[in-house]
Amino acid sequence: EAGKPPDFAMEIASPSTAKEDVKDKPRIYEKKIKAQELWMHDPSGGRYYKFPLKGFRLVDGKYQEIELTTEPDGVLKGYSEVLGMSIAWDDGVPRLYDHASGMYLESVKDMRRARRAAEARADAAETQRDAYAAQRDMTELQLESAIRTRDAAQSRLEAESQARESAETRLDASEAENRRLRELIRRLQNR
Repeated sequence: EAGKPPDFAMEIASPSTAKEDVKDKPRIYEKKIKAQELWMHDPSGGRYYKFPLKGFRLVDGKYQEIELTTEPDGVLKGYSEVLGMSIAWDDGVPRLYDHASGMYLESVKDMRRARRAAEARADAAETQRDAYAAQRDMTELQLESAIRTRDAAQSRLEAESQARESAETRLDASEAENRRLRELIRRLQNR
């Protein structure tokens, strides 16, 4: 359908298709589909396929079994030329080993776990951001309240200052009137 045969195929064992996977599908992939590599993975360790992992490479139109090795840690591994990596059976989980980096690629489970951890960190960061925003809003409200209190105090101070100036002006006027009256009394007494 894509205009060329697939380069790589992997069958994963299941109870309902295991016999067909082992007996018929390799011939279909080899003769009809002509996939460059066929890998068969049994998560149960061999309950369905009678082997945990097997790989085949198309050479001159026929599948040849790919040599697998068992690593010191017990991981069964074989090299896929198509992927340029080793495919491993690691306690039921298919894993890819990148020889260039010397590391296994993350499994889907690892990626999901990492994504959930990243989402949890993002949620925590968002919660912290919301807390900071709430604290900022509270600080702004306190600042606005302090400004209103300062403005009210300043208004009272200005009103008191105006009242004092008005009182001083009246006092000055009263003293001036007293001086004028004394001067007038003194003149009257001197006559």
